[in-house]
Amino acid sequence: MFRYPIEEHRTIRPFTLIELAIVIAIIAIATTLAGPRILEGMTGGGIDSQVNKLSALGMHAQNLAVTTGHLHALKIDLQEGEFYIKSPTSEGEQKPHHGNIHRLPEGIRFDKAQLENKTVDSVLEIRFAPDGWADNALIGITDEKHQRRDVEFTRSMGRIVVNGE
Repeated sequence: MFRYPIEEHRTIRPFTLIELAIVIAIIAIATTLAGPRILEGMTGGGIDSQVNKLSALGMHAQNLAVTTGHLHALKIDLQEGEFYIKSPTSEGEQKPHHGNIHRLPEGIRFDKAQLENKTVDSVLEIRFAPDGWADNALIGITDEKHQRRDVEFTRSMGRIVVNGE
């Protein structure tokens, strides 16, 4: 006949209050250090996120110009912190592409802009042509921590370069 082995009952020692306090302190320190970066990444509010968004919008404007055969533009309102693609309509005027207007979050701003080596103070409009060229432009973006990134649009086939600290 089969018999189960007799189990010895062991007592499990519970955690002490000091051990629990140490674990909670380690978690609190890790959350304090990593929390703001995680939150910034989730909300898309960081300077790198905005630079990526601006670059992607520029590439999208270039692709739209090439595929539709019509001039498109990336319009950037430096004072309001807004940017969007201007697409031609059937009436010949240009409006925001699908009504999408992007805004820089609080604490991030455009700090300089140049179009064809001339300083622009209010509204910058970068044109993208159906044959692939784009206006030469440079846009600087900074945040409250004084981090800075430059997004450069070049004439040669609309290449986009991001530089920063």
